[in-house]
Amino acid sequence: MGNEYGMGSLAMMIFWGLIGALIFWLIYTLISSTSNSKSIYREKNAQEINEWRFKQGEIDQKEYERKRDLLL
Repeated sequence: MGNEYGMGSLAMMIFWGLIGALIFWLIYTLISSTSNSKSIYREKNAQEINEWRFKQGEIDQKEYERKRDLLL
């Protein structure tokens, strides 16, 4: 008598375990892709990063020139 819900409980635990694993995988993938987008800073030297930030509009010309002068 006590075993008639056993397989249903097991199936429910497997189902929710898979849902949890899927959510974990999605969050991990989003975090990994976000950190990979910053990899440009790891592959270039300071002057190249300064030029890249200026071209992207992250810094203005005055800031670019100030940093360039400090680096040279």
